[in-house]
Amino acid sequence: MVYETAGLIALLSIVIIYLQLRRGKNKPNDNQLKAQTVELRQINKQLQQGNNLFTAFIVQILARFKQTEAELKAATTENNSLKQTVHKLQQQLASVESERDEVRKICRSSRG
Repeated sequence: MVYETAGLIALLSIVIIYLQLRRGKNKPNDNQLKAQTVELRQINKQLQQGNNLFTAFIVQILARFKQTEAELKAATTENNSLKQTVHKLQQQLASVESERDEVRKICRSSRG
């Protein structure tokens, strides 16, 4: 019911504006047109300034994103390199422990 009432009010408003325009009411004179033109130019300039600020803001966000992305890529590369180093060291440790165990066996067998 509320939406129907709002729709009827909107439709009635449109009809009233149409009828006023048809009768010649609201015909702007030259001074009003000039004032509206000046106002529209000012609004256009403000919109352009807002657009420029928004564009600069987006460019800054993209630059930060690219920097963070590059840092993440570098950290990932370093992390992978460290993982490989750890794996190699674990293999070397296992080899050294194996050799140590062999030496212990030989030492025990030669004592006994």
